[in-house]
Amino acid sequence: MSLVGLSGSAQSYFFSEVLADLDRPCLVILPERKSAERLYKELQFFMGAPETEETSPFLRLHQFFPYDMSPLTGLSPHRELVTRRINALYALMSDKNPVVITSLEAICFRVMPK
Repeated sequence: MSLVGLSGSAQSYFFSEVLADLDRPCLVILPERKSAERLYKELQFFMGAPETEETSPFLRLHQFFPYDMSPLTGLSPHRELVTRRINALYALMSDKNPVVITSLEAICFRVMPK
């Protein structure tokens, strides 16, 4: 199956509609961080605002972005970034149908074993 002709936010809208019917984990890998951030923000919009219910489609969406500094600097990455990465990995292992948005750069870093 092939789909052509969608551009801009139409791609994100279409993808959000596909995700609404998808009942399995989904890992979306994009070529660069900027496009991953854009898709994440657009899916947040199309999948709905955060709710307090556990069944909210918004709770399915997770970020797995690369660290914002080189590992050779000797500094630790921002705590929120580390937390989001761990939450995304945990969701892939334990949730029924998570959607994790990442970039190629982010998955090149080693992660902790299960």
